[in-house]
Amino acid sequence: RIYTLRFLEPAAYGILSLGLNSLMLFDALVGAALDLGTMALLTGARPCETPRIQPVEKAGIGLKLLLGAVLLAVVWVTGEPLGRLFLHARGGRAFFLVLTAAGTLTLLVRSAQIYFQARLRFRVFGASDIANSALRVLLVCLVLFWGGASVLKILGGYGVAAAIIFAAFLV
Repeated sequence: RIYTLRFLEPAAYGILSLGLNSLMLFDALVGAALDLGTMALLTGARPCETPRIQPVEKAGIGLKLLLGAVLLAVVWVTGEPLGRLFLHARGGRAFFLVLTAAGTLTLLVRSAQIYFQARLRFRVFGASDIANSALRVLLVCLVLFWGGASVLKILGGYGVAAAIIFAAFLV
């Protein structure tokens, strides 16, 4: 994060920091609550015996997708006023749409990790987390060095990394 400061103007870096902190907060508050509920219903304090994804896991994924869709609709309508309020600039809709998409995709990665955690497959759980982090860093580095640094491209890298990791889980 600090290294991106070399590539961004101070105002853009502030907007990026707001976005990345919002992503972490969204994951911590919303994601943790949904995942804890899913885990409690799925395992009942014992490992899940079946390798097949269970209905409660599908419901958790569906709930995250529904939440993401609702937030995307809200941001589509209110993005510009939110941008003026929080960013003191135009272009708020694009920022909040990318942020919402990245947040939703991050929650989906957490659902994949719940699958592995409930089945005591901690190596795959850890590998998915490391792969997500490494891919985010790689994509951000590519944006910084070859793509012309911008807040939307950097946040988009977070979303693309999460989408790739979740797609790999689906396979």
